[in-house]
Amino acid sequence: MLFLDQMRLKLLFFMSIVLFVAACNDPDPQPPKVEAMQFPLERLAGSWEDVSKDNAFYEEWEMIGEKHLRGKGYVLSSQDSAAADTVFIEQLQIVEKGKYLKYIVQLSGGSNDEQVEFTMNDVDENSITFANPLHDFPKIITYEIVSNMEMRVYLDGKKDGAFGETRFSFVRR
Repeated sequence: MLFLDQMRLKLLFFMSIVLFVAACNDPDPQPPKVEAMQFPLERLAGSWEDVSKDNAFYEEWEMIGEKHLRGKGYVLSSQDSAAADTVFIEQLQIVEKGKYLKYIVQLSGGSNDEQVEFTMNDVDENSITFANPLHDFPKIITYEIVSNMEMRVYLDGKKDGAFGETRFSFVRR
């Protein structure tokens, strides 16, 4: 009988721990609200050039309001910008919508322009991350400010059925 009481106590203790851990894990965590944001968006403003690859990829950002940036990302056909053609362009925005900060990408070209929204889901004083778990690739976009002259951008998610990562190292122009 004593053995059964000890087993019940152990089982009760174990169940209490499991219930406590389950209660602490929010099954549907809410993204951080804009007022909790520590990342200074104005640090993204300006012209940036990717120096990590052979192609000429650029991002340009302009502050429109306190929590609103408008920009574009584009790829040139060659490093010689005087003789280059634009081969890819996307319109970008970071804007407050309701209580949340959104990163909006509008791909140009083709018969219909596609707009994709990502919601800020992580932020600190040096980086800001946006996520859209329903999008194919990327699912996560992170901007990390390394210095006033250097920025890194990370794109993560499934690509061709496997986890894929694309990294960019930008310098201010």
